[in-house]
Amino acid sequence: MRLKNVFLLGFLLIAIFALSQESINFSNLGKDKQGRYFVKNTGKVYTGKAYDKYKNNQVGMSGEIKNGYFEGKWTWWYEDGSKKRQTTYKNGIKTGYSYWWYKNGQKKSQIKFINNRNVEQKRWDKRGKLLPNPRMR
Repeated sequence: MRLKNVFLLGFLLIAIFALSQESINFSNLGKDKQGRYFVKNTGKVYTGKAYDKYKNNQVGMSGEIKNGYFEGKWTWWYEDGSKKRQTTYKNGIKTGYSYWWYKNGQKKSQIKFINNRNVEQKRWDKRGKLLPNPRMR
């Protein structure tokens, strides 16, 4: 019974630590010459959640920063709260699909990235009609 309580306490402490992860307003971050984000008042390279808000207090963007670089899924919203963009990063590099939406909720574009390079793209108009593929560079 005592061992069970020790495991339960350990699990609880890990859960509290994971859920209490630091979060910072993006305006409190700077960017160094290597492209890493750091906390302006300390100069320390940042790891944790970051967000930015519009003047109306609506979240405009949010995501995770790891060792100073965007990591995982980042999401941007319009000022009215509708989703604007979603992009996945690995060590600050766009990877996988990035999606953009019009304010009306219709998908605007879908871009596939490999090592930050646009390798495939689809676009739609505001009514959902597939548009010709833009010239790839």
